[in-house]
Amino acid sequence: MRRAIVTSLLFAFAAHAQASDRVPSLLNSFSAMCLVVPVDFNRIKRKAQAMRLPVRQDVEPPPDSNGYFARSISWLLPLTTGPHEFVVTDGHGPRGNVKGCGIGATDVQGTEIKAEMMTTIHLGSPLSEQDAPDGKHITIWNYGPSRSKLILADGSSRNQPGFYLTLLEGP
Repeated sequence: MRRAIVTSLLFAFAAHAQASDRVPSLLNSFSAMCLVVPVDFNRIKRKAQAMRLPVRQDVEPPPDSNGYFARSISWLLPLTTGPHEFVVTDGHGPRGNVKGCGIGATDVQGTEIKAEMMTTIHLGSPLSEQDAPDGKHITIWNYGPSRSKLILADGSSRNQPGFYLTLLEGP
């Protein structure tokens, strides 16, 4: 009986430690993959292939007759606190080039990510914040000297877990 109680307590403490480390580990992953160097679709794709990350989705249609294109690829990125999705996007259209890099997870509240972002990435007030018709809460900040955008889409308006955090560079 005593052994069962001790074992239960150890599992409870381990689960709490992992849960409390989840948000910082996700933001660390985002920073390492998206903020340290400029977003480069091909470089990131080669790096993910070298790491043998499992592809979740790969959308790379050929350019249209004007040379315009949009492509994205996502991978499942393992962390000790649990996996998350890592996404890179790239596009060229009439208004110019757009690049994106982001992460998503279904097991974390958007309010937790947002609170941690405010302190670790040192964000100021958002540029905009609104609830979308699909129930997502969207928060946008200007980021960096090039005025890139950080976009947090989450389920907080419906008190649902899950988020996508994206760095968007371009027009």
